Amino acid sequence: MIEINETEYPLGEVALIKAVTDFRAKVEAHKLSEGQPAPIPHPAVEKILMAGVDNWVFKPTPVEPTPPTPTPPTYKQLRETEYPPIGDMVDAMAKALDGDAAEFSALQIIRNAVKAKYPKI
Repeated sequence: MIEINETEYPLGEVALIKAVTDFRAKVEAHKLSEGQPAPIPHPAVEKILMAGVDNWVFKPTPVEPTPPTPTPPTYKQLRETEYPPIGDMVDAMAKALDGDAAEFSALQIIRNAVKAKYPKI
């Protein structure tokens, strides 16, 4: 069993089968002609005829799977990467309850900037 691949015959298996059939018909017609040049087969057709018409298989070129397109991150995911750490927020809130709101205010400014950068969609 011989293999014919798409490099040898890029038009595909169906076209190759037709080419073999057409060439065999041309050879039969040539037997009845005088002084006409013999038909010349495509190299893949010739390879099939030499191996035997039923002794071949077409091997298409394997198609590499397309990697999935990554989904873009959501606004929530983008915000989470830039928000101040939760521990810093808890600490600042505790200090604000004790009367020192400076750190909490600074973290709120950062959070609001992140929200503006990545608005809800």
